[in-house]
Amino acid sequence: MNCPSCSKNSFREIFKPRLDWKFENQPFSYLECQNCGLIVSNPIPTDAQVKNIYGKLFDYSAYKKVEFLKKLQASHRFFKHKKYFSKGLKSLDVGAGHGYFVHVLKEAHLDSWGFDVSDNASLERNQKDKLQYYPKLSDVKETNFDVITMWHTLEHINDPVSIIGMVKDKLKPGGKLLIGVPNSESVGMKFCKDGWVWTQPPFIHVFHFSAKNLTMMLENNGFSVTEVKTTDTWDAQFVDYFAPIRKFKFTIMKILPKKFAFYFDHGLRLVFTPLSYFLSIFYPTRGSELFVVAVKK
Repeated sequence: MNCPSCSKNSFREIFKPRLDWKFENQPFSYLECQNCGLIVSNPIPTDAQVKNIYGKLFDYSAYKKVEFLKKLQASHRFFKHKKYFSKGLKSLDVGAGHGYFVHVLKEAHLDSWGFDVSDNASLERNQKDKLQYYPKLSDVKETNFDVITMWHTLEHINDPVSIIGMVKDKLKPGGKLLIGVPNSESVGMKFCKDGWVWTQPPFIHVFHFSAKNLTMMLENNGFSVTEVKTTDTWDAQFVDYFAPIRKFKFTIMKILPKKFAFYFDHGLRLVFTPLSYFLSIFYPTRGSELFVVAVKK
């Protein structure tokens, strides 16, 4: 296999398969490119397997349990990156899920559209809110978008180069692509490895990117990268890699009913969010989320 970022064929296994990392009785591991550091699941899921997972098996209901936090996160993303969304611009959110970010842009009176592969009932919210929503990326015939966003989408794709090419074709010349993905060089990945909250079984997060290899992939496929930064987030941060907090969290969660354990976990993350944001100042390239802005050449 040639690396989709650097085209080299120099992978080695970094995570041994875990017993619960199986799909269709296939065990998995993670491989890392020795040239650029890109991490990929082994084997890479097929198109049919990806369609089956996100069409039937992926638990979209989990987002509904934390809907308030997801809406808050969408608003926060818009607030942080508002300079890219001036009025009059047309935007597309690829991998929009429940449409929270699309909705935020609509509330700001922007021409906002969304796309997600799922035909799951979870997308009924988009119809209810009368959001402009594409059921398939191939249905997007326009090639005049000013901004395209991919919030934690690219790591789910089994062919990231192909999707980057498709997205590029939808942008105007000089249009911007905003990408947020888990950071493979984060403190969480470094200390927790396959136990990190955003490592996840390979059929969910197929690829893990660093600033180096994501920049390389984009610049090899018609983009110029203009901004790169990392930060922790409310759902992937200090709680995940500081051992005493992890031990305390899992001890309490074991004695709580499943429903309350879920909310305790997310509530604890929310409590530590300000501290995690502050601490990420001291590790500016090691935050949980990697954010990249690329301009179509």
